[in-house]
Amino acid sequence: MTIDVRHLDYLVAAAESGSFRRAAEALHVRQSSVSRAIRQLEDDLGVSLFERRATGAHLTDAGRRLLREVRPALEQLEFARKAATAAGRAEIGVVRVGILTSLAGGFLRELVRYYGHRHPEITIDIRDGGRNDHVSAIRRRKLDVAFVTGDRGIADCQIATLGGEGSRRAS
Repeated sequence: MTIDVRHLDYLVAAAESGSFRRAAEALHVRQSSVSRAIRQLEDDLGVSLFERRATGAHLTDAGRRLLREVRPALEQLEFARKAATAAGRAEIGVVRVGILTSLAGGFLRELVRYYGHRHPEITIDIRDGGRNDHVSAIRRRKLDVAFVTGDRGIADCQIATLGGEGSRRAS
């Protein structure tokens, strides 16, 4: 059995608000969407999760038990989503940087130091090598970014010019 995470979000919202209507308003969806999702969840599990009354929706014992188990799982999923997003934006984790030895000082040293200061959750792994080595490593996803010289285009790479020195970044 596969449970749709949205259905679990609807369960939490309905339990917290005590109403499918208020849950729908909080989630910016239609009440019928919440009702259908809760009914599908109940059908999948084979138990009633809510007692539906004129005064609202109240969790059954099965609903309370499910909610108790679901909340930490949803929090973990949200944490995982944020961690993946942050890693994709190079805000946490390891950033592998290719730099030519001749470029390792001055501006680039300050740039890397500044980035490391702004993102203390990042480990910067600097690798020395030549232009062709770095481009090859980028294509194989062994480097996240490389600083190279020259104004030749590099196929299959995004390139940006840094400063007036003709330095280029490939990623």
